[in-house]
Amino acid sequence: MGGFLFLGMKYKKEPLSIVEQVALLTDRGLSCQPERLATFLRQVNYYRLTGYLYAYRKSDIDDNFIDGTTFSMVEDRYYFDRELRLLIFDALERIEISVFRSHLVEFFSSKYGAFGFLERNSFRQDEIENFHEDFLKFSEVTKERSSSDFVKAYRSKYTSESHLPCWMLFEEMTFGALSKFYANLHQVDREVLSRHYGLTRKVFGSWLHMLAVVRNICAHHGRLWNRHFPIGFQIPKEKNLSDFHKPVKITTASNRVFPSLVVIQYLLNVIDVDNTWGSQLKALVSHYPELPMEQIGFPENWMEVPFWR
Repeated sequence: MGGFLFLGMKYKKEPLSIVEQVALLTDRGLSCQPERLATFLRQVNYYRLTGYLYAYRKSDIDDNFIDGTTFSMVEDRYYFDRELRLLIFDALERIEISVFRSHLVEFFSSKYGAFGFLERNSFRQDEIENFHEDFLKFSEVTKERSSSDFVKAYRSKYTSESHLPCWMLFEEMTFGALSKFYANLHQVDREVLSRHYGLTRKVFGSWLHMLAVVRNICAHHGRLWNRHFPIGFQIPKEKNLSDFHKPVKITTASNRVFPSLVVIQYLLNVIDVDNTWGSQLKALVSHYPELPMEQIGFPENWMEVPFWR
């Protein structure tokens, strides 16, 4: 019986010392003070740095850097990215608490009760990825194993209960898990929840999914700069939500970080009209005037839009 045999290539690169890493980067054309670069590599590591160096390569097949590439230029990208992650993480904490741990839990518990999630008919019939069975397993494990003080107190007092009430359980769930919970609600429930934010259920659901991806990247200290986001999101029609389109004409092809910043600012404007997040974002970008912000999706003159307060 015929067939194909694929022989994988083995990885043969040997690890380099810090001194060797500095020599390699300078040989490729990176202008730097060797000791300063060495100190940075000890703190950050070579592999993480290369993500910010990629745009400076002469071509995809040439690892040498374009003329004039300095370590300071790369360092600015790294520190801007770090500060942007922290800013996003702060915003997503507020969104997570408001959307999921307040609005969603209030709605769900009022309609279905403290343990309404135990009933299969509390969710859409065409469930996504075997949701209900997996969620019940998660609920049981959380009740038995969580080290949170409020769960331990509940466990010792209500010994006959196998599950936590939903308002406790939601406190133990990740942003991604809460996003999936929303996605598995009945259509009418998703419509009620999304309407609070002036959105359709499909748009709101896609936003929550996208923000879960962004939050995961930030939580693991991943690179946002020049990153392609594989997850798409739905864009509200301009006639229904003109404010969303004022910062920039965003299309589904916009797969850099900027569209997610627009989504964050929109939701924060609903949650807290006095929020200063947009002002903080503008201050951060202004602090790095030499960075080519178009590489992460920022349009020209975006700061002039009142949407950002």
